[in-house]
Amino acid sequence: MVSFGWGFFYYDNDGPAGSGPRNHFVNFRLVGTRRNRDARGVRIKLRAGGISQIREIEGGGNYRSQSDLRANFGLGTSRIAEEVEVRWPSGLRQLFRNVAADRFYMIVEGHDRLQTQAFSPSPGGRQSLRLAGQMP
Repeated sequence: MVSFGWGFFYYDNDGPAGSGPRNHFVNFRLVGTRRNRDARGVRIKLRAGGISQIREIEGGGNYRSQSDLRANFGLGTSRIAEEVEVRWPSGLRQLFRNVAADRFYMIVEGHDRLQTQAFSPSPGGRQSLRLAGQMP
């Protein structure tokens, strides 16, 4: 018997499912410019509502599959992340404050602004990612 492993990702990017209380999130796509474009090895620390969370960007991990390289954080009822710290394998540290919830962002190594991303419907009902603009 052969097992091919699992890859996890957020397929439709349409927010939480169900009719329960509305919790908030932030999602980050990271782009490296110095060592690796996929940002493998990046460590993101987020603080929101008195709780700290950490995500590390990893590649692979399964046979013939890969999980999403974006970092997704649940914020509960918090509408902002008070602080988002990004540590790159190159040694660079970036800090963003008061990051609005319920958005998808792109963080580029060495750039001091978050870029927001938007998802728009494409033919066949799939969601496609497009760059929407920059956030100060």
